[in-house]
Amino acid sequence: MLDLVVLPQHLRGCGDLFSILDQVKRAAEMSVKSVILCVTVLSLALSAPARSTKSSLTSSIPNFRHRVDGFEVVWDASTAVLSLHVAEGDAALALWATIPATAFLSMHRSKPDVRMEAAGNFRDQKQWQKSGNPKTTAQTLDSVTPFGNTSLLLSGTLKPAPHILPPIHSTPKYAYNVTFFTVPMESGTLRFNVSVQPLGASTASSSLDSEFLELTYACDADEQFLGFGEQYTFINHKGRRIPIVNAEQGIGRGLEPLTDILNTFAAGVGGDRYTTYLPIPHYISSRSRSLFLDSTAFAVFDLTAATAVQVQVDTTVGRQVAFGVVAGRTPLEVIEKYTGAVSGRMKPLPRWATGGLIVGLEGGRAVVEANLEKLLNASVPISAVWIQDWSGITTNGFGTRVYWNWAADEAQYPGWADMVQSLAKRGIQTLIYTNPFFCPTLTPTCNASCNQFTELKDRDLLVRDSKGDILMEHSGTADMQFGMLDVSNPEAAEWMVDMVSTSVLGAGVKGFMADFGEYLPYDSKIKTGNPQLLHNRYPHLMAEIYQRAAVKAGTAEPLWFVRSGSQRTPGVAPLFWMGDQLVSWDTLDGMASALTAQLSAGLSGMALSHSDAGGFTMIHDGLDKLKLGYTRTPELLARWVEMCAMSDPILRTHPGNQPTKNAQVYDDDRSMAHVARGARIHLALQDYRETLMEEAYNTGAPLVRHLFLHYQEDLMVYQLQGQFMLGRDFMMAPVLKKGKASVELYFPFGDTWIHVWSDRVVVGNGTTVLVQAPIGQPAIFYRQNCSQSALQAAKNLQSLIEGSDLSLANEEVRD
Repeated sequence: MLDLVVLPQHLRGCGDLFSILDQVKRAAEMSVKSVILCVTVLSLALSAPARSTKSSLTSSIPNFRHRVDGFEVVWDASTAVLSLHVAEGDAALALWATIPATAFLSMHRSKPDVRMEAAGNFRDQKQWQKSGNPKTTAQTLDSVTPFGNTSLLLSGTLKPAPHILPPIHSTPKYAYNVTFFTVPMESGTLRFNVSVQPLGASTASSSLDSEFLELTYACDADEQFLGFGEQYTFINHKGRRIPIVNAEQGIGRGLEPLTDILNTFAAGVGGDRYTTYLPIPHYISSRSRSLFLDSTAFAVFDLTAATAVQVQVDTTVGRQVAFGVVAGRTPLEVIEKYTGAVSGRMKPLPRWATGGLIVGLEGGRAVVEANLEKLLNASVPISAVWIQDWSGITTNGFGTRVYWNWAADEAQYPGWADMVQSLAKRGIQTLIYTNPFFCPTLTPTCNASCNQFTELKDRDLLVRDSKGDILMEHSGTADMQFGMLDVSNPEAAEWMVDMVSTSVLGAGVKGFMADFGEYLPYDSKIKTGNPQLLHNRYPHLMAEIYQRAAVKAGTAEPLWFVRSGSQRTPGVAPLFWMGDQLVSWDTLDGMASALTAQLSAGLSGMALSHSDAGGFTMIHDGLDKLKLGYTRTPELLARWVEMCAMSDPILRTHPGNQPTKNAQVYDDDRSMAHVARGARIHLALQDYRETLMEEAYNTGAPLVRHLFLHYQEDLMVYQLQGQFMLGRDFMMAPVLKKGKASVELYFPFGDTWIHVWSDRVVVGNGTTVLVQAPIGQPAIFYRQNCSQSALQAAKNLQSLIEGSDLSLANEEVRD
């Protein structure tokens, strides 16, 4: 007969290893079968996340309230709660507070948590969640040491909970210090650094060679969380778990069956809803509370609990973590303080870059010049050409790829310097493309003296793999092999500055797309530092190299834009772009996802950003026969151009990875009329955008704004992703669905809005309005009591109704 042993309700699925083992011990007097059943139940219970394990915070320290510059650190002994406040502010409003009698710090060990699958595709393996990992659960607060009003030191210990049976892995004890302080010239920011040290010899298993610090604190059940850099799928992250690791965003990102099909051939290449080129460890909540992690280590922000936030940071290197909280009465004030203290602010773009279409052209000099003339003859206002294949091309299964040896390919572009200078005389600037990767093979017109890979290899300036060999990775397909610049090596950085300033920015080129930066493996070998900390920092160091190169070249009013970076890159890069979206409408990897990422990025300092108008990634060969392919249509291209005309500081198109199979802006009269209309809409907003760029430089406020920034108290806005505000005075919504000629806009309480095309007045009272939006007349409203520059922009837009453009606005594209 089988004796059934039932675990108490509070232990079922709790993952509390020591409590469950105690139950098994008590069952030892029962039959063998009973014990076997207990062990089975134990294994099921241990499958629950380790974070559900209860923890404790104890102290004999009495109540205290210590001032640190303009902040107060408060300890309530009766509830065992530590909280941070603005001095002389609302005593009931905490900027940050711990959970009563619960440890706010803990340490645990696990296997390494980040793994590179396909090249550039890094995934969080969630090793920290696995039950059985050694973890401290008991925290003590033993001492408090103030240093005047400038800083405060808290000290104590982190220990495992008492247990009866030995655990699977022994948990070390730690001593910790938390130092609260402010930095001169950082208004509204309180920093706190955490350091830990093991007490005694570590007996942890050698298989668990990663250490994580966990910071746990309270939030309100209805508190919403926005930010975290470029996030392509969600604006509101309440209930979600955000990994902070730079990676390829993936192709599909959960769009099925595409993502699963691609992952079958190359693990991880499909990505998921959280893979991103540029995550930033910073958020703003609906309560205007804000916390940031000042580190490039791998981290996770866990917002899945209703009333708690947990931040896990890999402390394998250093055992020190820097955090900070930002005080602001409104989200815009928080952004102002954060960008002033941490990220830096973005400067206004040169006027030439915002004065017309930057058209993406490629295929060689003759093709580029012919298509440019077609557009000019169609009266498309053009400020620049962006030529990504200037260094030559290679064709493989992914499509047409730029050749990564950064010198002009004279076979593709004979008389390159003459071409660039001739365009400049016509008022058309030239932008090109570069990245920190180098292909070992040569194009037909490149001789041995300009093989940059060979030069870097011979001078030992490339990253090496874990075995010490030159690291050779691939992109897209296995035959696209390349080596990676070792930016940790000062000699390599200086070489890159010299190369970009002469070869890339030579011949009068105005700037470039600065691609990639997310590929450094965590186990690679570099000249200085640790790759685990360099991985997320690598693209920022590249941005600094590009900045130095532009200065060295002496380029007047240069423009270069990056797709990746880290927390401080907004203070270095002139412009961001949203990377490689699929040529689709969807919210996971298509046109809609680019807008979501732009809105999210603006909350963490990325005030100026844009997307490839038309998208990039086309999937045709093979999958199209199964009706699973993605090809850019004229309608998608027209609508994407229209969205960028409203949202982006520059209007730039991309030919895509398979240009001959994608719809292009120069294909026919209709396509050219569409892009001309989009360029004129963009031009109509140019002066207004310039005022917004000045505001961004002075306050950090993004040009494209989620409604949360101005209507914080309206709960409806936290679910909005398909509409946005341009500054304070315009409300806009692109059409994000195929075949639609109308779009819904939500108007919060408090303002009255006027439709630019019809003068229709909408009183903001928390209602949703259906707005007609045929191609050429996107949904644009301006605020009744707007600024003078916004009013003039509205008049500029209204002037487009007159004349030949009116018929275009009544057209609806169907493919």
